[in-house]
Amino acid sequence: MVVDHVLYPLHRHRSDAIILAFLVVALTTPCDAQTGNTVPERIAWPLVDFVVLGDSAHGVQLIAAPNLHTVQGQGQHDNMTLTLEPQATRRWAASVAHLVDSVARLEPHDRSPFVTVPLVANLGKAELIVSLDGRGRREAPFLFVVAESVGKRKGWNVQASAQDIRDLLTVIDATAQTSVFDTAPHRADGEGVYLACQLDHPPRLRDGERVFYPMGALSGGPEGRVLAEFVIDSSGKARPGSFRALLSDGGSFSDAVRDAVMHARFVPGKAHEQAVSTLVWQWFAFRIHH
Repeated sequence: MVVDHVLYPLHRHRSDAIILAFLVVALTTPCDAQTGNTVPERIAWPLVDFVVLGDSAHGVQLIAAPNLHTVQGQGQHDNMTLTLEPQATRRWAASVAHLVDSVARLEPHDRSPFVTVPLVANLGKAELIVSLDGRGRREAPFLFVVAESVGKRKGWNVQASAQDIRDLLTVIDATAQTSVFDTAPHRADGEGVYLACQLDHPPRLRDGERVFYPMGALSGGPEGRVLAEFVIDSSGKARPGSFRALLSDGGSFSDAVRDAVMHARFVPGKAHEQAVSTLVWQWFAFRIHH
């Protein structure tokens, strides 16, 4: 199974500038924050970073992004968020882990190609698949597929070792054990807050502020990332008090992202052709451009 990479570019302000990321939210609008959220778990593969979250209403969230040491992470940046139903996720994770472990114990010439049953995500709009076609590297023979469109072959595929897959499935399963899925929009501040998969049209940037490299962060290293969570309300503004830096490589990075997000203006998401509030999760990459 071949899946095309879907990546978006970082915008640079000038050739000698220290630039970072700008706001893109088309693919990163998951669930609303809840009490009982699990602590974000970050799993790093050679090419891709995964973050796994869970909560008491919207199931498991799997966020996948190229890491900063890959060509994709250096020149372009894309992440996808998949919302998973906990019970189905646990069954799928257990069966895939058993299959991968069984195959990994065999010599390469004794392994038969396979494609797992897809794990449906985003209310049937996306899926996860693990396969073996015999063309992978010896140290990473499996193919992990993150497809944002079911049957359309659009998304990612990345080679992985048995240990890579086992690490990810272990965290997903643990998160699913403490998560619950409710397809109804969460009510907050008198209005519903939607998942991306519940929308007719996701929110998008209108005229946001760019995020510049915080000079105070230089002492901590020349690059870093922030995974931010914030609500875009039905007027197209980030809701005051909704911003959280879930993962960050430094407080000055987080402050720079917070400032840009709160000044940005968006076209709000729409459900049933009505503007609604949506919670956004977005990676922001910080890198010095030489």
